[in-house]
Amino acid sequence: MTIIVCPNDVVDQWKDAIIKAYPDSAVTKGKVAFNVKLDDGRHQYMVLNYDKFSQDYSDDLILNLVQQKIDFLVLDEIHFVKKRDDVDESQRHRRIAGLRTYIARKNENVKVLAMSATRVINDLTKGKSLLEILTGKIYHDVDTRPTTPNAVNMYQKFMLLSVREKREYSNVKTHFLEVGAPWPTGTTIKQLLRCPLEIEKLLTDVRIPEIIKNIDGQTIIYTEYVTDIIPKLETAVESAGLSYTLFTGEMKDLEPFREGKVQVLIASRLVSVGVDQLQYGCNRLIWNALPYTNALYEQTIGRLDRHGQDGDVDVFVILASIGGFQYDKEIKWKLIQDKRTLTDSVVDGSLPKKGSATTFALKQRAAKAIREWAQRLDGGQLSIVNRSDLNVELIPTSTHQLSL
Repeated sequence: MTIIVCPNDVVDQWKDAIIKAYPDSAVTKGKVAFNVKLDDGRHQYMVLNYDKFSQDYSDDLILNLVQQKIDFLVLDEIHFVKKRDDVDESQRHRRIAGLRTYIARKNENVKVLAMSATRVINDLTKGKSLLEILTGKIYHDVDTRPTTPNAVNMYQKFMLLSVREKREYSNVKTHFLEVGAPWPTGTTIKQLLRCPLEIEKLLTDVRIPEIIKNIDGQTIIYTEYVTDIIPKLETAVESAGLSYTLFTGEMKDLEPFREGKVQVLIASRLVSVGVDQLQYGCNRLIWNALPYTNALYEQTIGRLDRHGQDGDVDVFVILASIGGFQYDKEIKWKLIQDKRTLTDSVVDGSLPKKGSATTFALKQRAAKAIREWAQRLDGGQLSIVNRSDLNVELIPTSTHQLSL
């Protein structure tokens, strides 16, 4: 029995791919998958989307499913499982950890595969949480303070468990464009910074002329913020005489763009996950409102710079200022670069390229740790850490009746 947990948009892709590869297998998706019983005569796959782990009654569903002996757990787009501040996503993390706990209790030899095209580690706490779900062990020896030595220590842990295709994005050409908006009358910096959406609405107005000017062939326009911004982009694209479709919120219609029937795809962060085949007709991406993480920035570009793309990918980063303050450059772009520094340390073992004395000292300590680690590996020396099992209890509700 195999459980696959994935984003909702790729549930059908998983089912179709399994049946194509293994036609004699039984594939069940949706809520009914939580009630599948073991059939020794068939290979069974239960394909579940992450939203199923965010419901009030999710504990009941999981407890029902884990009565079966599960052999293989696949977590597709593993960054959906990271610990977050959001209540729903925090509950999802707890329940996936609970699923991992109960599966291991019934089958200590269960195999777990986690996959992502995102450089998932934006802070070490989230990295640690992924390690624990992947292995089913508690990493009490991993310090999550955001220092370079701690990042390199986590890199060591991931390197023992993972394999990675490192994309260099060598075919990506990044174009920086600068625009400016006047300071709104009667508004202070504090007032604006308290409401990033208002800033993005204002700056979208000055970005739009550059966006329209740089549309050429099939083009994706990405915006992190959508409220009151999507209509602005729609109006601008339509006024320019261009056809378009949307992939944001409830409006998710990729097919006209994939089939080349429209020229522009206006998209939000939904486009960064589980979306394929855009690369066959499109090689141009324009950022309206940048995301806040390097992982999301790179994964969105990865929708185009992937297998099947036959040309260079042109990426346009429009850096807008407001009243002379370089908002995009100093806040959004800097944040993307800073998070990349930590991510690179964890994922690649590389060290930050900054010149302060403190950073230099951290680099020296990290480099020393890497050398000592390599020497231990070369010498066949073992470093043994006894870890406790992951132990997350799920709580059944007393009123919910399973309606499967």
